[in-house]
Amino acid sequence: MSFLEEIREEPLHIFSKLEAEVLEYLERHPWGGTIHQIARDVKCSFKSLYSVLGMLEKNGWIMTVKERNGGIGRPRNRYILRQSLSTIIRKLHDCGCRFDDRTKFLNLSEVSYPYSLTIFKRALAKMNYGECLVILLGDTINLREFVELASKKDIRVVDILTNSHNIRVIFKKG
Repeated sequence: MSFLEEIREEPLHIFSKLEAEVLEYLERHPWGGTIHQIARDVKCSFKSLYSVLGMLEKNGWIMTVKERNGGIGRPRNRYILRQSLSTIIRKLHDCGCRFDDRTKFLNLSEVSYPYSLTIFKRALAKMNYGECLVILLGDTINLREFVELASKKDIRVVDILTNSHNIRVIFKKG
């Protein structure tokens, strides 16, 4: 099983198919790639790719390098992976993604907004009746968006605990 297949089988689906393919492409190409090269190889539109690359860069997983070839016009952007894909996955799991029979734990305090909301949406979609989801958010996150999103999916807040640096929220699907 390839690393990409393992990522796709993650219980919370931390990455979408396109995000995983872009990360794997950049892993295979240590010098990175331009938007045209990446779009051609992963077979997606530029518009989709721009949003994925922006999210990956905002989380600090890739960097953008301006590339000038001596011609006129704007320089091309080359996107390069900052750390290995396995390191990124390990960091996300080390944040506190654990699972037992009826409870999932998800630490989103180290994941930038709005990607933390995206991961949360994916976790909500996988919840079954009676399961709990415990999330940890940084204190700068707008908690109301997370609570509203959960209530739209018929998932209620059981408990909210705040301290000086984090917010812990327990959700339950009932």
